[in-house]
Amino acid sequence: IASLGLAGAVGAIGALGALGRRGPTPYLPMLLYCAWCMVPIAYASDTNYLLYQVVSLLCVVVAGIGAFGGSAAAHERAFRTLSKTLMWTLALALGLSVAGLWLWPARVWEYAIGDVPRFRGLMSEPASLGVAAGLLVGFAWAVLRNPLLRFPLVGLGLVSLVLTGSRTPLIAMLIAVLFVAAVHKSAKTLFLAGTGVAVVVALGLAAGVQLDRGTVDRAVRANSLTNLSGRLALWQYGWELGRGQPVFGRGLTMGSQALAPDGSTMPAGGSSLANGHRDGREVARATFHNGYLQSYLDSGLMGALLYLLVVAAAGWRALAAEKTAESGMILYVMVFLAVSNLGQNAIQGPSTVYGVVFWLLVAAAATLPRRQGRLETKGAVIHQAETAACDNARP
Repeated sequence: IASLGLAGAVGAIGALGALGRRGPTPYLPMLLYCAWCMVPIAYASDTNYLLYQVVSLLCVVVAGIGAFGGSAAAHERAFRTLSKTLMWTLALALGLSVAGLWLWPARVWEYAIGDVPRFRGLMSEPASLGVAAGLLVGFAWAVLRNPLLRFPLVGLGLVSLVLTGSRTPLIAMLIAVLFVAAVHKSAKTLFLAGTGVAVVVALGLAAGVQLDRGTVDRAVRANSLTNLSGRLALWQYGWELGRGQPVFGRGLTMGSQALAPDGSTMPAGGSSLANGHRDGREVARATFHNGYLQSYLDSGLMGALLYLLVVAAAGWRALAAEKTAESGMILYVMVFLAVSNLGQNAIQGPSTVYGVVFWLLVAAAATLPRRQGRLETKGAVIHQAETAACDNARP
């Protein structure tokens, strides 16, 4: 609470200047979504908890606008601070998680019923660690230039991601890497990624590793592929529940109230709110494992469309920006989290590290310099040449 409040208070000072410099237009999708999320405070069952969630989101949004909406130098400084701080924080968390395999194995493994043991490290669940690992891969690759630092951190992220057994973050990482490499025409990235996979396979073959059908099935958790670990039934149930909800939804992170409003057990694949206990935190823990469906239950159909607009606008701005390390990393994060959001609530509110990162980078994407076309670039060069010639011709 203290850190979010401090970020909002300090960010508000810079946000006023940023809005005066650029106007609200670049930030309109996120500001409209925040305004829409305020309405359910008037009728929510847990007003205090919902107020905390909305104010927390506003603090992060304001902090992002204040940090990235100033001058180009301030924008670059804020991005460098955020990326390095996050990268080393994630590296420390994942490093301690991997060390836990030997130091405290009972803590870092999750033994799900009817499923194989899954690695969760210091996180509360494997999927959360998988998203954190995917973020580390992107930040380490974009920020670090020294290969002695870059490749160990990227390797730490990949190892952690594979250990979790979380399919969605792994698929999201692969899609994000290929997407950024294609947009930025980075043959080097594709070559190094392919080389890394080849080296891992070669080392496995040299060590005499043999893969049979049973090993592969356990690794990909094939027994849960048909229903996506019960998610399909849960998503269908959530969509049906959404038809009878208020226009503005039940409130940020409070949409899960629809799962068991009377304390009854919900369909297979989800959690239940036992004994009718409807504390805000308990409600927020029972999720739909789909951030887009969760947004629909949280803020209604219009709110969900605004939510999609925020994601799409940030991705488009990163796609249309100048091809720099910053725009490439923001594009990677947006694609990675947007795909990960299909299998869990990866970008909902500021209650997770990746939720905070998403909303900060949405503000950063809004102020990225747009890429100029060939004609614009050629025209600018000609104009500069003509100006220089006129200056030289003056007595």
